[in-house]
Amino acid sequence: MLKLHLARMISILGGPTAPRRSAAAPLPQQPPMSFLLLSTPLPTSKVHTMLNLARLILIVGGLVLLVMGVIATDSISSSFSRFFTGNPSDHSMWLMLGGVAAIAVGGSLFLRNDPT
Repeated sequence: MLKLHLARMISILGGPTAPRRSAAAPLPQQPPMSFLLLSTPLPTSKVHTMLNLARLILIVGGLVLLVMGVIATDSISSSFSRFFTGNPSDHSMWLMLGGVAAIAVGGSLFLRNDPT
């Protein structure tokens, strides 16, 4: 019974009649699909468009965060924090710092000449 199962498995898998590869002939290597997708260069117009969009999003997002931080300094919690500590609340400070950082990164991207 065991011999029958082994014989059936050998015949299904190709058995001894299947051509064997020698150690001297390695299998041909094909690059993975992700490598092919990443190695294909984008047209420069698309690169410029995406970079301009990223610049614009960073600057507009930074301005929104900065305005929200300035508005948050006039909130009740910021007023209590300013009364007891002399500083506005941490939330408003982080909003303003994040806005300034985003504006700085977006502005530095505008100063770069070559996108690649």
